[in-house]
Amino acid sequence: MRKYSKVIALVLALIMVSVAFFGCNNSSEKIIGKVDGMEIPEGVFINNFFNIMTQESSTADWEKDFKDIYGKKLYDAMVAKKVGDKTYFDTLFEKALEESRLFMIEQSLFSKRDGWPDDEKQKELKENAESYIEQMITYYGSSFGTSDKEEFVQAAYGMSYEELLNYFFMSACTETYKQKLQEAVTLSDEELLEYYKAHAELKTVQVRHSLLNVETDATEEEKEAVYTEAKELVDKYNAGEITFDDIMKKTGDVDDEGNPNNDGYYTVYDGAGFVEAFEAWGVKQTEVTENAEIVETEYGYHIMICTKIIDTTDETVRDRVQTAYIDEAVNSKLDEEIEACKDDDKYKIKNYNKEYAQELAKKAIIGEETDSESEATNSESEATATTTAAPSEPDAAADTTVIAKYKENPVYKAYYSQFFSQAMNTSLSGYDFSELEGIEDEKEYYAELKKVFYKEYKDGKSYIEYAKDEALNLMLKFFATKEMAIDAEKGYTDEEVEEMLAELDSQIDSTLAYYGGTSGISTRDDLVKQLMGMNVNDYKNVYIDQMLVNKYSEAVIEEIEAGDSVVIDFYKKDADAYRVVSVRTITKSLLDSEGNEVSSEKKAEILKLMQKLKEKIKDGDSGDALVSGYSDSTDTGNGLSDLTKATKSAVDSKVFEWAFNQTEVGAVEIIECESSYELVIIEGLTDYYESKGISAGEDVSEKTVQEQVKAEYKNYAYEDKVEKYIKDNNIAFADVDEDVINQVIDEYLAFTEIEEETESEENTENSESEAATPTT
Repeated sequence: MRKYSKVIALVLALIMVSVAFFGCNNSSEKIIGKVDGMEIPEGVFINNFFNIMTQESSTADWEKDFKDIYGKKLYDAMVAKKVGDKTYFDTLFEKALEESRLFMIEQSLFSKRDGWPDDEKQKELKENAESYIEQMITYYGSSFGTSDKEEFVQAAYGMSYEELLNYFFMSACTETYKQKLQEAVTLSDEELLEYYKAHAELKTVQVRHSLLNVETDATEEEKEAVYTEAKELVDKYNAGEITFDDIMKKTGDVDDEGNPNNDGYYTVYDGAGFVEAFEAWGVKQTEVTENAEIVETEYGYHIMICTKIIDTTDETVRDRVQTAYIDEAVNSKLDEEIEACKDDDKYKIKNYNKEYAQELAKKAIIGEETDSESEATNSESEATATTTAAPSEPDAAADTTVIAKYKENPVYKAYYSQFFSQAMNTSLSGYDFSELEGIEDEKEYYAELKKVFYKEYKDGKSYIEYAKDEALNLMLKFFATKEMAIDAEKGYTDEEVEEMLAELDSQIDSTLAYYGGTSGISTRDDLVKQLMGMNVNDYKNVYIDQMLVNKYSEAVIEEIEAGDSVVIDFYKKDADAYRVVSVRTITKSLLDSEGNEVSSEKKAEILKLMQKLKEKIKDGDSGDALVSGYSDSTDTGNGLSDLTKATKSAVDSKVFEWAFNQTEVGAVEIIECESSYELVIIEGLTDYYESKGISAGEDVSEKTVQEQVKAEYKNYAYEDKVEKYIKDNNIAFADVDEDVINQVIDEYLAFTEIEEETESEENTENSESEAATPTT
């Protein structure tokens, strides 16, 4: 289904990564070069250059030399900086070129071997790549102002659709080949243990620690006093005068309630992500320690002991070691083969066009057409993504329109806008939008979508009417939770708020620099309004409060007791809500190639075929094989899917109702739907107590159901806490302004007017503001 929708979340970091490097037009007349007779695709080189730029951007040198500069200024700075006898730009360029050559050597070597994807598998991989790009367009296309795949890929990835698809496809073929090799690797328990012993970086230990905090601004005298206290505790412990539990009473490693985190126990291995000195002490241990030691970090003094050396009998450690072993075995073998080819003249780059390759790299940074390419082509110019100049207009002041009062404090319009969008999205999440499929005209699509909003949702209310009331309810809970957090002294300090807003400002500026040019956005307000439906200063208030409420809610939910008996009672209230029915479907369309219904004779033939297939299933034939042989569906899961109540709208209601009434794996039925016959096979059944058969998802099991139920129980328990707080304190909004509420709704629905404006490029450029569009 096509979705013309705005991005609801401010995914600034993701957008920045997606659009950081823009704008190279394909030229069939030019090539970068050839390796073993194969052209180096532009997509391969651009992706390698992008990856190397991304790696470099996390280094200290980058932070020092190139922080907060973009576009041509960044390119000029990279050319000006020297690394030995080369420019910084040339150093990165040559790395990307060499990575591209190695990529092509892999393709040349592996594509001639057994295990390389055959034609059928290659078709699947290409379909997967197409599907992935389609998903990206669905989720982020509106953020780039387009639903056209060519325009989106050009803007987001700096290359043509075919180049990106080819890169994804080639990479997938290589990875599939490597996976085949990995699957063939076997190792005994003895080999696994020997490998573990020989690789210190994989060693895993359990430590116990107690942290005596040292404040960041502590004086040397204060630090010395804390160290003296730690030393006294260690001496007493090592002398047998106190236990480690006694030491734990002093720890600063505690949760929000003041209880020691994990009772001081942590599993440590190289790369586990702990503070460097803490992790280094853990991984160097070779046996359980009797005496405690002091380890100093920026947080203070850790009193530490090693309580266990974990071996490969531990399932988690075993999996990690086995993965490392297999990866090393396969990658070492392949690296040796590639290394042996590197100096072979056959695999050197031939027909090398350095000037053209450097143009591509330069445009990846600048995001605009270079002079040399402009002169080299007579074709019509295409709009390319460009970086946006620093905004000249200051952020608008926050909108102080008051929509209601919370305990005499004003509640501003921006908050209601946020919660109205949330309420609409929630109510529409289960709606079957298939009725809108096939509407290619965007204006017509919006007109039909608008009609959906006025259909009855529940309790006699339309979607709009429901969201209008629910938004007030959500907003009241939000402000009550904020009050609870402040009462619990969990609020942010002024310094923390200042730091968070500075980081948000930086993200907005960075995103505008790369993203703005794609959609003609030149100000910070326009950018955030496109993403969040409000100006920067309105969003800042919402953002800080949202972070506070989220942080407090997560902490409270984490602490809620969830014993087995109460969770099971909660589950029994609506067991079907958590049930997973895994089905395999064989689809035979009842429409011809032009989309018209087939004749009654043809329909009878199709039904007869489906009845034969049903008998084959009953006789023991593989449903997997029959899907491949007979189904009209192009589903990459070979007809297998997991149905839950939450995914009800994803399948025909007749299929869903039949499937959810089944209690045995192996049940099979032919179901006539609106435009197809569906042969439905029950492949798996999963509930709170057991999992039978197979499922589409690897994580479907009774354990995952139990975890889901427990999480839901804790969420409901938390909701009860908030509602009880509201009730006990007689909390309600006062002076609710219906006119402002209706204004928010009108703005939400104003997206159809925006689409009419965008029919004229000139009108788009001259429009002063954009209304938020709803996510469907």
